[in-house]
Amino acid sequence: MNVRLNEDFMLSLESNPTTGYVWEAIFDSAFLDLKKKDFKAFDEKSVGAGGMEIFTFLPIKAGKTEITMVRKRAWESSPLEERSIPVEIAK
Repeated sequence: MNVRLNEDFMLSLESNPTTGYVWEAIFDSAFLDLKKKDFKAFDEKSVGAGGMEIFTFLPIKAGKTEITMVRKRAWESSPLEERSIPVEIAK
């Protein structure tokens, strides 16, 4: 993923928090700031509907870094799923 310094970007991942599984972002805070985490249901009228977890990041330092997205329940140590996203931040 190529992004620009001081310009917000978003990562969106399919999710259903009612199952207890949510996405967690692991990243180097020297390069990125997590500004916001939201959930947008596919069908807002249905209780327990799946949707998208949306993470908004602000790049604060130019260079190469990585965001590791981990999907797990808060009380469990092993993730159900893990994804690594390389990020290159340009000036």
